[in-house]
Amino acid sequence: MEKASLLQALWDCLENKEKKDRIFPFLWVHGEPHHRLQEELDAIYNCGLRAFCVESRPHPYFCEDAWWEDLGFILQYAKARDMQVWVLDDKHFPTGYANAAIEKKYPHLRRKCVRVACIDVAGPMRDGCCLFPQMDEDETVLSVCAYRRTGEGEIVDGNSGMLLTDIRDGLVFWDVPEGVWRVYFVINTHRGPAHFRNYIDMCDVDSCRVMVDEIYQPHYDHFSEYFGNTFRGFFSDEPCFANNIGSFVDKLGTPTLNIPWREDMVTLLAQECGITEEEAICRLPALWHTVTEHTAVLRLGYMNIITKLYRDNFSNMLGLWCEKRGIEYIGHVIEDGGAHMRLGYGSGHFFRALEGQHMSGMDIVLNQIAPGITKMVHSYASASGKQASPDSYAYTIPKLATSAAHLDEKKQGRVMCELYGAFGWAEGVPEMKYLTDCMLSQGINHLVPHAFSDKVEDPDCPPHFFNGGKNPQYPVFGKLMDYTAKHFHILNAGVPQIPVAVYYNAESEWCGGEVDPLERVASILGRNHTDFDFVPMDALMTAMEEKGKLQVGPCAYRALILPYSQVIPAALAQKIEALTASGVAVLYLDGKPERTETGTAPSLSGKVVAKAHLPALIKEEKWAAVETTVAEPDLRILHRADGDTQVYFFFNASLDRTIDTCVAIQSSAPAVAYDAWLNTCCPVEENKLTLAPGQAILWCVTEEKLPVTDTPAQWENLPVEKATVTLRQQEETVLQETCDGMPNKNYAKDYPAFSGVIDYDFVCSAESAKWLKLEQVGETARLWVNGIDCGCAVRAPYVYYVENAWKAGENKIRIEVAVNQGYGRRDRFSTNTILPPMGLFGRIEISI
Repeated sequence: MEKASLLQALWDCLENKEKKDRIFPFLWVHGEPHHRLQEELDAIYNCGLRAFCVESRPHPYFCEDAWWEDLGFILQYAKARDMQVWVLDDKHFPTGYANAAIEKKYPHLRRKCVRVACIDVAGPMRDGCCLFPQMDEDETVLSVCAYRRTGEGEIVDGNSGMLLTDIRDGLVFWDVPEGVWRVYFVINTHRGPAHFRNYIDMCDVDSCRVMVDEIYQPHYDHFSEYFGNTFRGFFSDEPCFANNIGSFVDKLGTPTLNIPWREDMVTLLAQECGITEEEAICRLPALWHTVTEHTAVLRLGYMNIITKLYRDNFSNMLGLWCEKRGIEYIGHVIEDGGAHMRLGYGSGHFFRALEGQHMSGMDIVLNQIAPGITKMVHSYASASGKQASPDSYAYTIPKLATSAAHLDEKKQGRVMCELYGAFGWAEGVPEMKYLTDCMLSQGINHLVPHAFSDKVEDPDCPPHFFNGGKNPQYPVFGKLMDYTAKHFHILNAGVPQIPVAVYYNAESEWCGGEVDPLERVASILGRNHTDFDFVPMDALMTAMEEKGKLQVGPCAYRALILPYSQVIPAALAQKIEALTASGVAVLYLDGKPERTETGTAPSLSGKVVAKAHLPALIKEEKWAAVETTVAEPDLRILHRADGDTQVYFFFNASLDRTIDTCVAIQSSAPAVAYDAWLNTCCPVEENKLTLAPGQAILWCVTEEKLPVTDTPAQWENLPVEKATVTLRQQEETVLQETCDGMPNKNYAKDYPAFSGVIDYDFVCSAESAKWLKLEQVGETARLWVNGIDCGCAVRAPYVYYVENAWKAGENKIRIEVAVNQGYGRRDRFSTNTILPPMGLFGRIEISI
């Protein structure tokens, strides 16, 4: 009988036949000799990986002869080993520098902005005169207008606006009416961060095309024979509007913000807002200040224009160019802190920005997730002192990425996460596994590990997994990649089980007014085991009711949730009301919108639910993937299905509490627990789920018989009379001592700069053993029994299958502990991570 796809995928993994190309680590290239480059390529291959992404940024001669020579060597290597190669698409970070072409060849195509300067004057005064504000040499005045102040903060009266056109030699003449007036000078400018001064202009298709002319096309000219086979595609890293840097809150209504512009923007605004060009130019101050009656309409229109320009000029253009040549376009934007729906570091609209990509994407870097900190904001490696929120990085950003993958059929459900980078050398494989499990539980199914580097001891954004053979945890990293590939292979085979859609409220934020951040509803749903997709207005406008569900493209949902927004676009309000009337369950959290962008009150008949009552509603509606005996907010769950076969991925995000609960699932079939680390299946008794802190497991619920191994029934202490402990750094022996029993010693206190391997050698007697367990390891532990490699472990429970290596009587045991690299390297990124103790601690136990 032919197995269903989920079951076939599980069988593939048990037989070690899983796909290997869903993981493609960055390979940083610096122009090092080819023999050194091949060492890192071999290291990638020996990890079992069959794809990688060439990081072009550190190469000194990108798109020059030396680059073509190095990339040619890389492609030849990959082709000979049936590997696939992606290429990061620019010389500088982030994407948009176009390899310095804007600066050197096309300065007229660099990004354009406008800014506002204003003064307040009191009238009446006939023939009053205002001086132009101080301006840079290349700045020009676009428009001058005046509005009467209302006396309420800095709000101006939208009905009082007048365009001032009597301008002579830097002077503005006008008759000032009675009252206090604010005069606005809208100024064409190239001001902005120096880093972005010579970046492409997302609003200009000719400027964006420079990326193709200077980077994409030359790669095709040199290596077209590899396109569509070995050369897999291009990767854009965090392209943005670039009108500011380092801030995640650059949105309209910020008086000091320079905003993207183009010469015909006034015409486009008039068309988008349904007003005349004179009205549009007079109302421009509403982009920075509150102008009664006009602010929401103009801001919504402006953001719609520029985010669609970004989509069409940049994302779709690059994606289409790649499609025509048999390759794909992938990458990610800045998602942090709501930047995904804002200007500056942002791309304005997450879904529009990724529309041209063939895979959705995101990243977690710089300690943005801190293992064990699941409910509080925390420090991370931010130069500006920002804090990271688990509600955002663990529950919201991954769901943005997976939502785009589900909604856009071009992406085929594929979603990539760039992970591990710039956490520092203190990020060992145990922390990497925690981060991996966190992303698996949120639906990530492709991984870009950050990074391999051809430069030994590269100080740039460590850790580096091989480091010329100097990273003692490299062999264990390969095991983590095998573990991850197995999960990707299985989870990709199932259909996402997602009951809820959540409105992606970018347009509501653009309109102004109070908006509930997405992470508030995302974290409630996540902690209550309810999967969801963010759905943007663009998709909702084409949605329909089918069999009582909300049908959005290929996805069907049982309910639509709208986070509280004071303002909602009128067109969306009308659509949602029509969906409600047709039978779609629509829920408004903490209240319905009060008005549309035009100021009218929308007619909305859905149900209002307080956020505090959402968990009770989840239980009542049975939205959760499973029900647990008690609330388990740190339990994260991913549910996939294929016919009658169900798969659940469980992850305990807590580091101080074991989860011990019974799980109610919507199937009468038995569950089998698949441990991808050990590549074994064990029976699940009465649906009991026990997860140690930081542990993950996958359940397969099926009537089909799977090969199962009995779980350890009872543990007994394994006595150790004498142990030889050796500290070795590369080929050098730092210490060797013989101890009575296991020393239970933190060697970091005596050898604080040590970053090698600690060997524990001892002989023990036991007639038989099937399993061996270590109590505490700092940091990774590989077990040898009688010279036979029994595998490695990186997180509790540290369990090894030893039956095939064990013999009656004396057994020679070696435990190799590869310690945390932060002790010896002490890089600046590692200051954000606590280092574990160094060595082996606690009991050693066996089970027969």
